[in-house]
Amino acid sequence: MLEDKSDKQRFLDILINRGVTLRCSKCKSEEFTLLDDYIIEEVWPMDHPLEYAETSTQKVLIPSVVIMCNNCGHMDHHAVGILEKWTKMPQDE
Repeated sequence: MLEDKSDKQRFLDILINRGVTLRCSKCKSEEFTLLDDYIIEEVWPMDHPLEYAETSTQKVLIPSVVIMCNNCGHMDHHAVGILEKWTKMPQDE
């Protein structure tokens, strides 16, 4: 969970500093909410039969922060790992 407003603001600042426009890609609204909780994405190899998902160890879990449009509900996911990496990298010129 994003513990407080400073955690949320930190992620928003990272996105803005990297050139992400905080505008919905579907309806173009600029009203959005950064969700309070992380979403965990499960990523599977393309050749993996999903019927064996319960017993497989091949999946990769990717924690994401989610920006949700207040107008249409579209959600954009941003991988936490790369956001954290960006805090340690100089911004591209």
